[in-house]
Amino acid sequence: MDVTKTHQMPIQGGKNYLLFGDVDRHDGKGSQSMVAQIIMTAPQAMGGWQMTIFQFTAPPQVMQEEAATVSEIFPNYSRNTRYVNAVAMQQIQEGLAQTRQFVSTVGQYMSESDRMTQGMSDMLRGQTVIRDTNTGVHIRTSDDLAGALEDANPNLFETVPLGDYRQGVDF
Repeated sequence: MDVTKTHQMPIQGGKNYLLFGDVDRHDGKGSQSMVAQIIMTAPQAMGGWQMTIFQFTAPPQVMQEEAATVSEIFPNYSRNTRYVNAVAMQQIQEGLAQTRQFVSTVGQYMSESDRMTQGMSDMLRGQTVIRDTNTGVHIRTSDDLAGALEDANPNLFETVPLGDYRQGVDF
């Protein structure tokens, strides 16, 4: 981008510039004439600010032929703030949905990792989780006691498979 002329335009707070020059996008079309408007807001309370750039390019001959039209368009157009805000809100909502999905996926992975770790810990410590089939209550006990309870009351106690471990109860 080769800026050959700048013109500061009045604006309430912030800065407003018109830039004139040439830009080559290296797309095989060669250098194009460019007109751009840069609007910068005044710094906000937390130090943030916004810069908006409106730019268009055209072959130099077209830009010369349409110079009068261009000089009428730039000072008179206005931004549809309602539309801009709606687009920004949609992008924010999409970002939030993606973040929620990511957090959910990570939570599922962590839960499965915690479940597998607990299963390995139970195996190494010689423990079993059994379930009271009447109440659904889960109890972790030694393998020997779990086996004895299941043998004595096969309709009342059963071993809980690792896939049925309850988060917050068994792991």
